[in-house]
Amino acid sequence: MKNKLLIVLSIFILVSCNKDDSNTDPDNQLNIVVTSYEPRKAFYGGILTITGENFDRNADNTITINGQEQEIKLVLDNKIEVKIVEGTSSGEIQLSNSGGSSKIGDILVANEIVYTELNTVDYNFGVFKINSGTGKKEDFIFDNFCNVPSYNSYGISYNKQDKEFTGYSDLDVNGQYYYYYHKYSIENSSCESVNVNKGFRSLKHIDDGRLFGVFIDNLVEIDSETGFFNRFVLQDIRIRNIQYDSDNNQFLMYVNETNTSELHTYDLSTEAHTVVDLNGRFIQALKLLPDGRLLATGPRGPYNCRALYELNKETGEASDPLFTMPSEYCPANQNHDMYGMAYLPSINSLLINVKTSNDERKHMVYDLDTNEYEMTNLPSGQVNSTLFVLEDL
Repeated sequence: MKNKLLIVLSIFILVSCNKDDSNTDPDNQLNIVVTSYEPRKAFYGGILTITGENFDRNADNTITINGQEQEIKLVLDNKIEVKIVEGTSSGEIQLSNSGGSSKIGDILVANEIVYTELNTVDYNFGVFKINSGTGKKEDFIFDNFCNVPSYNSYGISYNKQDKEFTGYSDLDVNGQYYYYYHKYSIENSSCESVNVNKGFRSLKHIDDGRLFGVFIDNLVEIDSETGFFNRFVLQDIRIRNIQYDSDNNQFLMYVNETNTSELHTYDLSTEAHTVVDLNGRFIQALKLLPDGRLLATGPRGPYNCRALYELNKETGEASDPLFTMPSEYCPANQNHDMYGMAYLPSINSLLINVKTSNDERKHMVYDLDTNEYEMTNLPSGQVNSTLFVLEDL
């Protein structure tokens, strides 16, 4: 009789345990209720806010994104605030404590490293790492062009093969100009400068490491080791903007002269050169996306307000604006120029340099999925130039 009672009791306990297990959601062991979390696309240093019910403020809570622990700033019964730490990649948000874990949802995180050339003070130039969400400088890579006094910067380029930045500058000494070619290695943290006979602008490295640039009204190839002129590629065209199409090994170039506005394509493999008339359209910036779309900025909205639009590479036709400067900036003599763009593939968004009519500088993040944007004022004196998005460091 005693043995039968033990068997019945064991079966009862087993059934009860199985019943409890079947009611436990393995994805929500903490039995929390999440009503929302924002943003769905985040940047390092930004705040993720989770709202809901049944959060345990007294527990030793941990929030992870794709397995990376985050910095919890606040825990209330109905809200959690988390700072996104550097090194985080897109993935699942999870809350854990001694009671178990619960899945919050998925989030995209901009994990690319973004650099820009900055004009600091007293005509000193350098390459700085910036926060991709705010545009504000975080750390310098090298400044004052390897400690060589410079008056003008001719722009910089990034060589993916050697993982180094290159650029030109000049120095005016009593009317005598001296030109310098600079190289900075990210891997070795080494900087070197050499004196050259001329400077080149609009520099572009292509996939095989070769370097191209513009000298007066000519596209030229440059010896990337020495910084000296190598050969003319195209002559007598006033190039304002160059984009490199790595998939097709081509340059896309915006050319603007008196009464002329054109899109030129130059094939580096076949040397074929084609020209498309843009019907006088003025372009401030171009950006070629990985999917092949070519985006442009310039006067396109009402009252010639600056706008972002897609440019047909074959016909030169412009789409309807994807985005137009809002009414508070245009046309009340406050139109903003959008003079540079970079693309963040991790969140499918553009970074856009903005300049006001009062020469104030702003940093815009434009979401290509939602057509929404955020614009941040840059600190006084900070002027972001060419933006470099590096994914392989």
